[in-house]
Amino acid sequence: LSLRPYQSDCIAGLRGAFRDGFHSPLLVSPTGSGKTVMFSYLTGRLLESAKRIVLLAHREELLDQISRTLTAFTVPHGVISAGSTYDRRHMAHVASVFTLARRLDRVEVPDYVIVDEAHHGVAGSTWGKVLAYWREKNPKLRVIGVTATPERLSGEGLGETFDTMILGPTTRELIDLGALAPYRLFAPRQAVDLSGIKRQGGDFARGEVAAAVDKPAITGDAVGHYRRLCDGAPAVAFCVSVEHAENTAEQFRSVGYRAMSIDGKMDRQLRRSIIADFGRGAINVLTSCDLISEGFDVPGIVA
Repeated sequence: LSLRPYQSDCIAGLRGAFRDGFHSPLLVSPTGSGKTVMFSYLTGRLLESAKRIVLLAHREELLDQISRTLTAFTVPHGVISAGSTYDRRHMAHVASVFTLARRLDRVEVPDYVIVDEAHHGVAGSTWGKVLAYWREKNPKLRVIGVTATPERLSGEGLGETFDTMILGPTTRELIDLGALAPYRLFAPRQAVDLSGIKRQGGDFARGEVAAAVDKPAITGDAVGHYRRLCDGAPAVAFCVSVEHAENTAEQFRSVGYRAMSIDGKMDRQLRRSIIADFGRGAINVLTSCDLISEGFDVPGIVA
């Protein structure tokens, strides 16, 4: 792997922030810009200075993705997750934030923490508690956050966790560079009526939204548009609940498409197998609720 010029600029921005005296820069760069590539490359450079590094993520798919990218950069590393054994001989570890929170007293305090999907890193969250613990143990701790969305729906800021922001390229700039595919946006003429739906934490109450949208007529309309606009092309359906995702996949199957639903409680190997089948074209439509909505590379989606 090698960095694109804009990725090198982002790395230079982070290094500049540390030179300017900041301790916790937040890199903001769009979905698809290759943030995993950027911080995996940076991890390799930090290891050259014998720094101890932990890369935090919150889903198994993201842990796997980061681990694969580190391997592509020939960066030796361990993994801290359910079912894994902590190997202190490694100077870099990819860690599930939830597993790590239960093992903090058994893990070496790092010099650097890289927080993937850093908009979760608010004070009081599991991320925030992990960082607070390590900052107490190591006042010189350096934290690097990466995200495409530096804000929370609930309105909570990230200022207690990060002290400066590095802005990467815009989505428009990436499209103009050929780094992202141009897109066409289609929308239904009549939106679903959500006027009576309560709000929780700044967003619509999920259960009420699921009841409003998980209906054959609405899903059937989506299936009809899929057939008209991109018949048989690889597609991802983002759903409101696991049940909604399962029902959506079933409705696609009922009209002859190969569709599968994945969720976080599914056997890990089965989930990997389904995603691999989607990547090689054996599945037309992949449905899920949240599982592939943050930072997750889905093979098979091409221009």
